[in-house]
Amino acid sequence: MNFIGKVIRGDDFRKTRFHDEKGNIIDLSGLPSIPKGFFSFIIFKLFGYRQFLPWISYNAIDRIESILETSSNVLEFGSGMSTIWFAERYRFVHSIEHDEVWHRRVSEDLKKRKLTNVRYDLRTDTDYADLAEYDEPIFDFCIVDGIKRLQCVMSAIPTIKSGGFIFLDNSDVGEPERRQAEAIILAAADERRGEVEYFVDFAPTQIHANQGMLARL
Repeated sequence: MNFIGKVIRGDDFRKTRFHDEKGNIIDLSGLPSIPKGFFSFIIFKLFGYRQFLPWISYNAIDRIESILETSSNVLEFGSGMSTIWFAERYRFVHSIEHDEVWHRRVSEDLKKRKLTNVRYDLRTDTDYADLAEYDEPIFDFCIVDGIKRLQCVMSAIPTIKSGGFIFLDNSDVGEPERRQAEAIILAAADERRGEVEYFVDFAPTQIHANQGMLARL
């Protein structure tokens, strides 16, 4: 890809920076996310500053905040600034991470902010998606944004309460595992007579559009 193509498209997987990998373009509601994404990208690159926000669609962040209560229990596959954000707002967070260095970094942030309502597991690829300890639905919300997304979705759905939500980040990525994970969520939402929303806009530290899907189960 030449320089102009890189500027316009960002990578080989989208038409422009304003399209997700499925070819969906940002709509009017997503336009305010563009300057936010660029600004957060610049301060991250220049100063290494990470905002304490989930690195998902800005519109999805707003939507999640509007549907959850302070009493909510949250399950998180793939930790980060989102772990802090959830812990500061909701009753309990079970966060699962596979990267030892990143786990240590986020653990330090949790300690500095004196957040004690987080169970933060460092796991291997083998047991990353294992939720066998939960024999009944306990979570109001689950975000899948780490490795093994298909396995995580399959494990998480039985642990989500009736009327609870699951969010799959980067649902536009074309790899087979993501497509299967999306299909399973759609089937679960249909079975439980739930609803599905898609968000196409920028996310913190990203300078291209991506898609996330939110399902009420």
